[in-house]
Amino acid sequence: MLNQDDMNVRLPNEIIRILDKSINGKNIEDKVRLSLAIGLFVDRTVTLERAAEFSGKG
Repeated sequence: MLNQDDMNVRLPNEIIRILDKSINGKNIEDKVRLSLAIGLFVDRTVTLERAAEFSGKG
């Protein structure tokens, strides 16, 4: 288990360009958080409520 509150992650430029085209989120960080939260929900790792909290929408 990780003991860090925050973590930096390197993303390929291609993913950043794709996320940048998304209309959801004000900046890349918001868009990454939303995409990750959706993925965790779809994977049934978190509830919809928790995914909303992770994405900053809840």
